[in-house]
Amino acid sequence: MKKIINTKTNDFKELIESDKLYEIEKEDFRKIIIKEEDGFLEDALSNLLAYLNKYYELEVIVLLDEYDVPIFHAFAIGLLRVDNDYYEVTSNRESIYGRYDIILKPKVNNIPAYIIEFKLVRDESNFDEAIEMAFKQI
Repeated sequence: MKKIINTKTNDFKELIESDKLYEIEKEDFRKIIIKEEDGFLEDALSNLLAYLNKYYELEVIVLLDEYDVPIFHAFAIGLLRVDNDYYEVTSNRESIYGRYDIILKPKVNNIPAYIIEFKLVRDESNFDEAIEMAFKQI
């Protein structure tokens, strides 16, 4: 969890330069980034939420997912199922094999079927490897 908080905090480094945060808040933010104090990280997530709320002036919702893909997977299924008269949408949770993430089976003739496998690629140099893994999994 500490690693996730630290990584996500690094995504918002612009807060350090902001005039919307007090200097003490900026210092707390820096401590999260550099992992200065283990005890400090206990409050890091709630502090990060407060700082993001203050900076963006919007309600902040954080969804933490160890692998990132399951949240996106659920989001995609929800989008695909809304008012869908053309495809039956099935996820791997509903199949007995669990080899794909989503399959779109046509409800009407003359349209293609789709098999979707999500892979998280954090480094573009691993893109081809992720595609190969997806094909093997399907």
